[in-house]
Amino acid sequence: MHNFNNEMLFKRLPLFVVFLLNKFTLVGNRYIFVEIVSLNSIKDAVLLTESESVMLSVKPRFVMNESVCRSFVNIKNKLVILKDISVVGGSNVIRVGDGKVICEQNYYNSKHNFYIRDPDVYADARDSLILTCPIETTTIESGILLSGNGSYNYYHFMFEFVAKTMILENIELDQRIPFLIDKSPLSVPQFRSLIEKFNFSNRDIICIENDRIYKIKQCYYINPVNIISSTPIDNHKISYKDILFSLSSLDYLRSNLLKSKSKRIFPKKIFLSRKNATSARSYNEADVVAIFEKNGFVVVYPELLSIDDQISMFNNAQYIAGASGAAFSNLIFCNSSCKALIISSSTVELSVFSTIADHVGVDLLYYFAHDKRYVPKSIHEKFHIDVNDLLTVVRDFFCDPHVEGGGGPLPETSILN
Repeated sequence: MHNFNNEMLFKRLPLFVVFLLNKFTLVGNRYIFVEIVSLNSIKDAVLLTESESVMLSVKPRFVMNESVCRSFVNIKNKLVILKDISVVGGSNVIRVGDGKVICEQNYYNSKHNFYIRDPDVYADARDSLILTCPIETTTIESGILLSGNGSYNYYHFMFEFVAKTMILENIELDQRIPFLIDKSPLSVPQFRSLIEKFNFSNRDIICIENDRIYKIKQCYYINPVNIISSTPIDNHKISYKDILFSLSSLDYLRSNLLKSKSKRIFPKKIFLSRKNATSARSYNEADVVAIFEKNGFVVVYPELLSIDDQISMFNNAQYIAGASGAAFSNLIFCNSSCKALIISSSTVELSVFSTIADHVGVDLLYYFAHDKRYVPKSIHEKFHIDVNDLLTVVRDFFCDPHVEGGGGPLPETSILN
């Protein structure tokens, strides 16, 4: 588990001090000191397939009629065999031996603007890490690695792990090679359904548990298909270019999943909420919901719906609104005439949803609680919405003057419990 105070400390210490603290303070074989190396430096890695992918970043829009700002780069997607490596459940860090690890998150974080927040990482110092040493060990003969940090989150699971299956289309692998997937997403029916839709070869799935180290004799490793940075060190320095989406991966996910949409009827105007939300993104939701309900929106809870129903609901929607959260991953299923409004604390440039929306043609606008000059201490901090100001934006953006109207009663088949 993370020790974030130490993480902050080590970020500010010279490397030799980190080494001394590791050698003389962290006793009892609880931690190890390792060097981060690139995938290309692993001499015995066997390259199975490689392809170039066009990556897109789109700056979030905070003002209506603001011009769209896009950035394109190319990266190479690889499927390689790594021999005799080790991973900890829920971690992105791959231990390749001789005190070295692969941590692709760090490779794409060349400016070191983001923390390496990972369950296997005790502390990081740019190109070196101090890792935990779980006691429980399991050996696996071979497997396709689809586990990693953040897999418990719908957004990360879809765009960082499920998306990797796209690379398997380019090569024929023995169907007996299993998927290696974290236990936490597999315990959620919607997540399991999601990966099953892309298990075209009906591979077995081996469950990877947290706080356990797995020694994999022959690991089929796919480097990141989409680059989704972790927690920023300084919110002032966040750039929309820090998040990169492979256009082919978005097309791959969308085209395959739209085939599964249900025939259930859903309202055209939906407001996204969470039935059992934590206080992580607490705001005056009741006041905000009242504004949207008067404007004909229906409150929905995507996490209570099957994947097939979520696909259908978003594909059918004309107007979507709600506080920023993983449910907006479903923008990938929307039609090109859809408009969406994401409510957030401030004008942080994270392009986690704006790139997806732009690629499928959704008109996405962010509404922020604070002045543009305000920089949040955390992107998940609490905030308060001025409902009168919000009402003006709702009228203008959704072009619906009938504020006092409503959608009327919904058909029985479309009521969301």
